[in-house]
Amino acid sequence: MDVDISYPGEDAAVVSVRGALDIDTASEVRAAFDTLSDRAVIRIVADLTGLEFCDSIGLSTLIVAHRRCTDAGGWVRIAGPAPFLVRLLSVVGVAEAVSMYKTVDGAVRGDADQLVPPYKDDLAA
Repeated sequence: MDVDISYPGEDAAVVSVRGALDIDTASEVRAAFDTLSDRAVIRIVADLTGLEFCDSIGLSTLIVAHRRCTDAGGWVRIAGPAPFLVRLLSVVGVAEAVSMYKTVDGAVRGDADQLVPPYKDDLAA
């Protein structure tokens, strides 16, 4: 798993996660979010384009980062979620609180045309 932090602009940061976000790797992602919190960065894009797997611990890591940022008046936005992640975030209700975007650039700008809609189960009545 790889985690990188970049700064595409003055008021936002991007945390890029590649590989698996799970019980074995969540501490690295949490450390990246903690670094940004220590620097008072409250607008964060989680670039999950390269994410291959996410378990409940990984999901919790994203939720905690989201809560921390929103409590400070900012946000966490997800960029490039794979279909499995869109479904996971939708099923557990996170997609209602955390916006998902097709691209990092779209997430940084909050571009409504780049929004990824939550998963809808076509079989649900």
